[in-house]
Amino acid sequence: YCQKTVEMVDYKSDAQDYHRISKRWLDHNERDSIKQCLLAYFKIMDKYQARHSVNIDTLVAWCFLDKKHTVYHEVNSYYENLSSAQFTNIKLNYMEGEFDALPTSISNVHNEQTNSQFSLPKLITYIYVAFGFSLVLILFRFTRLKPWISAIIGLGIWGIIFGLIAIVFEENTQYILLLFVLITLIFSTRYILGKRNKLASGLALHWFAYSFLSLVPIVMEVIYQSTGEINQCINNHWVLIRPAFPINTWIKFHWDEIFLLNGVLGFLIVLWVIIPLCFRWQANPSE
Repeated sequence: YCQKTVEMVDYKSDAQDYHRISKRWLDHNERDSIKQCLLAYFKIMDKYQARHSVNIDTLVAWCFLDKKHTVYHEVNSYYENLSSAQFTNIKLNYMEGEFDALPTSISNVHNEQTNSQFSLPKLITYIYVAFGFSLVLILFRFTRLKPWISAIIGLGIWGIIFGLIAIVFEENTQYILLLFVLITLIFSTRYILGKRNKLASGLALHWFAYSFLSLVPIVMEVIYQSTGEINQCINNHWVLIRPAFPINTWIKFHWDEIFLLNGVLGFLIVLWVIIPLCFRWQANPSE
C-alpha cells in the first residue's frame, strides 16, 4: 500500500548517522529541522487519509521539556476508537529525541478500506477453503473409508506432535514440517508403485495431500528469513551490517501472489500426481 521507504529530512540508513543527526538537532536546539521532518512525515499521513489532529509545534516543544529530551506523552489515534483490535492505541514515542512514529496508521486505513470490500487476500482465503474441502472429498472418493478416516484422526495426532516440537525447537518448526511433506511424498510414492502395505501407503498419501500446499510457502519463508538485512548493536546503536537481498524485498511485498500461485500449483499437483497415485493405490492388492 505504501511500499517504498519514505526519505525524511537528512535521514540516513546508517543508525549511527541517524542518531548523530537527532542529537545535533537537540543539542543545538534546531527546532526548525525537527519540525520539517515532522511535516514531511504527516504529509504522508495526509496523502493516505490517515486521520489525526496533532499539533506539530506541540510535538516539537515536547522534545525540549527536560535536559534529557525525553517525552512520555501518548498521542492517541482516531483508529483506537474502532472496535477492531488492529486499531488499538497507536503511539508517538520519543527516546532521546528519536521519533518512533505512526506508520501503522497508514496500513490501518488500508485495512479499514479493504475489510469493507472484496480483496485479493479474501479471494485467496476462499480459494484455499474450497480447495481443502474439495481435496477431502476427492480422497474419500478415490480411496476407502479406513485409510480416509484413519488419516484424518492421524492429522490430529500429528498436530499435537508438531505443537510439542514447536515449543521445544521454536524457530526450526518450518524445517520439520518441510521434512514431513517430503517424507510422506517419498513413502507414499514408493509404497504405491511398489505395491507394498496398502494401508500405510494410503495414510502417507492422505497426509501428503493434506500438507503439500505448505511446501512452497515454507520454502519462500526460509528464503525470506535467510536473505533479510543483518543489524548489529555497536556502542548501543544498531548498525546495518548487510542489506536485504532483492529477493527478500520481492517476497515481502508479493505474499498474496505467492499464495495465489501456490493454489494454482496445488490444483495441478492434484490432477497430475495425487489422483493418478489414488488410481494406482486402488489397483494394488489388499493385504
